[in-house]
Amino acid sequence: MAVLLVALGVYPLADHLPFAEPQPWWRWGLRTWMLWTPLSIALALLLARARPAWWAAQVERGRRALLAPTPGRFMLLVGALTCALALAVGWIMFHWTGASIDEYSQLWQAHLLASGHLFARAESHPEFFGTMQTVSWAGRSFAHFPIGGAALQAAGMALSVPQLVNPLLAGCAAAAVYRFVAAVGDETEARATALLFALSPFVLIVAGSRLDHVATLTAVWIAIAALPGWLASTRDASAIRSAAVIGFSLGCATTIRPYDGAIATVVIGGFQLLSARRGTLWRSLVVQLFAGLLPIAALLATNRALTGHALTFAYDILNGPDHRPGFHMSPLGFEHTPMTGLYLVSLYLMRLNESLLGWPVPVVALIAGGMAAWRSVTKWDHLLLAFLGTTLFAYWIYWGDGSFHGPRFLFNVVPILLLFVVRLPVAVRERMRSPMLRTATLLLVPLWMLTAWLLPSRSQPLGPWRLLTPRQEADLTGALRQTVDAKHLQGAVVFVNDGWHARLTARMRALGMPPFTAQLIVGNYNACTLQQRLDDAERRGMPPRAAASYVASVMTEPLDARPVPGLSAMEQLALPKSSEVPERCQWEFEHALPRGMDLARLLPHIALDSLGRLGGDVIYARDFGARNALLADRFSDRAWYVARPEMRGDSIAILLEPYSRSAQR
Repeated sequence: MAVLLVALGVYPLADHLPFAEPQPWWRWGLRTWMLWTPLSIALALLLARARPAWWAAQVERGRRALLAPTPGRFMLLVGALTCALALAVGWIMFHWTGASIDEYSQLWQAHLLASGHLFARAESHPEFFGTMQTVSWAGRSFAHFPIGGAALQAAGMALSVPQLVNPLLAGCAAAAVYRFVAAVGDETEARATALLFALSPFVLIVAGSRLDHVATLTAVWIAIAALPGWLASTRDASAIRSAAVIGFSLGCATTIRPYDGAIATVVIGGFQLLSARRGTLWRSLVVQLFAGLLPIAALLATNRALTGHALTFAYDILNGPDHRPGFHMSPLGFEHTPMTGLYLVSLYLMRLNESLLGWPVPVVALIAGGMAAWRSVTKWDHLLLAFLGTTLFAYWIYWGDGSFHGPRFLFNVVPILLLFVVRLPVAVRERMRSPMLRTATLLLVPLWMLTAWLLPSRSQPLGPWRLLTPRQEADLTGALRQTVDAKHLQGAVVFVNDGWHARLTARMRALGMPPFTAQLIVGNYNACTLQQRLDDAERRGMPPRAAASYVASVMTEPLDARPVPGLSAMEQLALPKSSEVPERCQWEFEHALPRGMDLARLLPHIALDSLGRLGGDVIYARDFGARNALLADRFSDRAWYVARPEMRGDSIAILLEPYSRSAQR
């Protein structure tokens, strides 16, 4: 495993594959590591040589301080610290709102659950309200994620503390990590690992967001923390109690992220089958099975209610079988092969060097060193390495690039990586005889941590303060909601311009085209031609499937446009090479960019009526210009407004223009 980590995460393999795009931050990281690695080692040696006994005493004093709280008190302290830091990071970076479409999608599903509905009634023109992750099927509208993560967020909404859900779960995860490592190893090692978990920028950023990875990690590590007690049980009662916790936790993880839950279940279940030596343990597995089936039964029942079949997930409805793991054509339009899988795994491990701890040294090299140098290998180490290896294998065969300020698909194995970082100086120290070298080894981790956190961000091209920088992109949806609240609108429809790309892809999705296919076409083919074909198909009353084929046939024709450089994936357009925009597309061109508007952020703020349809005081809809008239029958009893951004000095204000005075095609 150590060799694999070095080959894929220390050596930048992902930058050297034929189809790869080099990571721009890697060269900055390499310069930082080449400077600080020898510098920190030299400084540790210098300090240890000058006063070896004194520094050794300071290290021992720090260790005693770490061990001073009782185990129970330390577990509470590290959990509270993790929760508080995650909450602070969530405010600094995201203002306790979502930062990605995954989060908005789950927040919308949570909003449905909190309002007492499993799904919303689908609208007859779903392109006005849908997003890349909205499923409109069989008269129902819902998000494409499994129900577990949304249910947790809905609980936070019901208690009016949605921003607390992930930080609290992260605190529980820190306590579970400590409990497991303390049960199978050294108390100092356990506390140091839990403390690194609490101070990991990657952990804090994900925990400060609304992503469902935090809940999955918490459930998985509660199960892992219960394993030592289960294996040590000699009575049926204690074995059954531990088995029930393991089964229920793994079942909950599966309801949140089924793929991750399956990975953990295979590894933990395999470990239990190999380790069970007594009838007491074998009998408890029956209880574990039934405990795990309880939350999974809820997941399958939800699937049946939403998609019509217990084993059909919303992913399958939205993207088809291409969404599943395996080497095949991906929903993104490329063939996922073993080589592209290798690229993704290398990319994930490379990103850990930047995001896991933010130290001025390559952290994957430290992890690999800890694995290679550790001598006292136990069955628990085999369990952890099996979990790490299985996770890497599972995401080698999965086509998606899971990145959110770090490799979020590896989030469940972060405690394993941190454990081996903690073990590295201990393992190296045991191999040394010189008091000076032994002391210098123990000084390295504190030096790296202090360097990372105490140096200002401007002096570090990488580091925790760079990672914890607040997002800079414009977000006018919050300003729009403030304007709507200030005007006390009731019975209104507010049209939002979230860009030409969003309008085109929404109309294609409404015809049954997979979201990623629609996004790929819009990003590479003439936007005006696509607009014309969509309008022609609508005017001629073509059935959805025929209309989708008619629009998609543009891919068989010569390219007459080129992508506009500098646009994000959710804004990307291709415009005519002549740079002349036909008159029929002039309105679309003038409203091509969202300028910070995002309908996905607004969906969780639309209430439902008693029938489960979109209702409440204000309904937000995508602005299609003259096509907005299609909603006249459904919302004719409401006042219509169009949201317009307006520059006021250095800030942007939101104007709500009555629809009759708004510019139309």
